[in-house]
Amino acid sequence: MKVMKKTLLALSLFVLATSPVFAGDSAYITQSGDGGSVTTTQTEGGSPNTITVTQAAGSSNETATVTQSGGGNNSATVNQGGGNDGATVSQYGTGGTATIDQAFISNDAVIHQSGASFGASASITQDGYNNDSRITQDGLNDNATIDQKFDQNQATIYQYALSDSETAIVIQEGVFNLGYIQQYGISDMVIISQKDQANTAYIDQDGDVNSAEVNQNFGGHGNYAEIGQYGLSNAVTLDQSGDDNRTTLSQNGNFNRSTIGQSGNSNNLRVQQFGVSNTVIVTESGSGNIAEINEMGDFFSATLDQSGSGNVATVRQSGFTAKLADLTQSGNGNTSSVTQN
Repeated sequence: MKVMKKTLLALSLFVLATSPVFAGDSAYITQSGDGGSVTTTQTEGGSPNTITVTQAAGSSNETATVTQSGGGNNSATVNQGGGNDGATVSQYGTGGTATIDQAFISNDAVIHQSGASFGASASITQDGYNNDSRITQDGLNDNATIDQKFDQNQATIYQYALSDSETAIVIQEGVFNLGYIQQYGISDMVIISQKDQANTAYIDQDGDVNSAEVNQNFGGHGNYAEIGQYGLSNAVTLDQSGDDNRTTLSQNGNFNRSTIGQSGNSNNLRVQQFGVSNTVIVTESGSGNIAEINEMGDFFSATLDQSGSGNVATVRQSGFTAKLADLTQSGNGNTSSVTQN
């Protein structure tokens, strides 16, 4: 009798949800298992909206809340197959697409695409335990993707109003990783890939056609990356392997480039570039190396290679003419400094 009641309840929810409040809207709800709860709200302002929610067999205590209101032509899909999962989708713009796919236990996912958004696309996939994802998009044709595997990872993406064609991707395969992206501009791109344990990446971009890629690789624990880019067509690529490496980087201006590789343990790098068409290339291997590069001007280039342990390097360049610095350290306990004005 209990099974029959649940079946009838799920069927009644399906019938109710597929009766649109406004002509043209569609909602498709499928539930099986214990304690499933679905709330859907659609207010059509133009073209029809579509909602699909599936809470699969074997699941329990699932919750999915979907709200769509605005210019219409929004589509939301939620698939949940674990226990105690929660999913929330809110779309208030036009032509938005939102997808949440969750498996296993106690994952939480939220997508919010505001009334200012148009043609936005957001996707969250969670496969593990106690993962947390947040996507907020307010611009035009923005794209955001979060893919989490294993346990207790956190990812947040903000793409702000008046942005256009921004792309943000966070991929986490491990445990206790933290990825944070915020962007404001046109045609910017960020990719964060975190594998293994307790890695952290923060990226902030404000401007147009900037790109940042952070790879925190398998076998790495406790690595930290903080990147800020402000201007036009700046780019950074960072690869971290090993444990407890740290990079803090800021690029202000146009057409600046940084390429950084850290392997080993407890290496620390700080980079600041202000100007136009500056370049930094850094390779750190070994343990406990410290480096700082500061460039203020245009058409500067700095290349640094450190291997061994306990080395310290500083490069400072400023002025009104192009400059080049190339510094290599190997062995242990070395200290070098280059200053060009």
